[in-house]
Amino acid sequence: MEIMLARQPIFNRDMELFAYELLYRNYRSGGSTDKAMVSDGNQATSSVIIDVLTNLGLETVTAGKPAFINFTEDMILGDYATLFPTQSVVIEVLEDVVPSNELVQRCAELRQAGYILALDDFVFTGRHMALIQQANIIKMDFMNTDDVQLERIVKLFAPRGVKFLAEKVETQEEFQKALKWGYSYFQGYFFSKPTLLSSPELAPTRLNLIRLMSETNKGDFEYADMSRVVMQDMGLTVKFLRLLNYVIPHSQKGDIATIRQGMVLMGINSFRKWLYLMAMKDFAQDLPDELTSRALICARFCELIAPSFGFNSEECFMVGLFFLGETITRMPMEDFLKDIAVSSQVKNALLYDEGPLVAVLHLCNYYMNGDWDMMEPLLERHKLTPERVTNTYLRAMQWGDALLEEINQATRL
Repeated sequence: MEIMLARQPIFNRDMELFAYELLYRNYRSGGSTDKAMVSDGNQATSSVIIDVLTNLGLETVTAGKPAFINFTEDMILGDYATLFPTQSVVIEVLEDVVPSNELVQRCAELRQAGYILALDDFVFTGRHMALIQQANIIKMDFMNTDDVQLERIVKLFAPRGVKFLAEKVETQEEFQKALKWGYSYFQGYFFSKPTLLSSPELAPTRLNLIRLMSETNKGDFEYADMSRVVMQDMGLTVKFLRLLNYVIPHSQKGDIATIRQGMVLMGINSFRKWLYLMAMKDFAQDLPDELTSRALICARFCELIAPSFGFNSEECFMVGLFFLGETITRMPMEDFLKDIAVSSQVKNALLYDEGPLVAVLHLCNYYMNGDWDMMEPLLERHKLTPERVTNTYLRAMQWGDALLEEINQATRL
């Protein structure tokens, strides 16, 4: 895969380089430097973060200057900005973000932690006041905003300590107006078009990403087991070691002698976030949302219904999660399961449609497909009512929707 990322410089009033805005570019479309077709903001942000932190390298991309990066509501609430050191990133809150109490509180926490927040493509309404109080910078679109508003907004909020960035500045006249009105930072084609950064990517295997995500969600995960998976995959090893440069305090870097030590110092929460971003970038490019949703709901349904069959809930979860393994990895189920530590009962159900666990998988599939005639004998055999199955499926759907919202299709399983 080819890494494609665009950057556009941002200048201060003395025309000194202040920062770069990092822009997502499509991998398949040829990566136009001027624009990108973004159908999923979360996936676009995850691609930028992974390319900067673990592929190209932050120092290579920004030369020590802060990086302005767009963050959706999901990505802010998911705490993905904290993968960056505070001084290296400006969190751009997108214009379509709804300023909920939860979001405003998280922005306040990020600012208190030392992060800089910018409101992107800002249009003032009363409901944005809570976000404005947390913002360090407000970006104003000089192409699509009238002069009266561009001047008025600075007079209104600059006394509160907010700085303003004039974006999409395309002429000398616009630049002079922005200077006169008190803007602090400037960005646009008048100064520089976005330039494309590209490089071949040493991609990890999709199977190893799935294995690691499965491990991190276990209550009894082992760092030693996860480190072995990383070390067996050159792409994962290189990306992980690059990431450590940014998430481990400088004073501790000399203590890292093994992948396992790096994981322990990084912490399971940060490691899990990184995996989700990796998976989001990898899977989201070619798997439809319906496929992702189906596997997650099936996994949770099988887990919840397992006690009614007298089965192990974790085994049933795995059966539901991996029943689309061939589609996800584009490899035979036998090869997919070969290196995943699951029980023989799970393998028999997935490989041969045999053994006791197939009952929960069949029940899930029958319900999803509306195959009531096939489902009825199963219900009678295990003394289950249609109401119980429906309620269980609704709970599974709610869980799946909540998970997709939290990590924005990051698992794509």
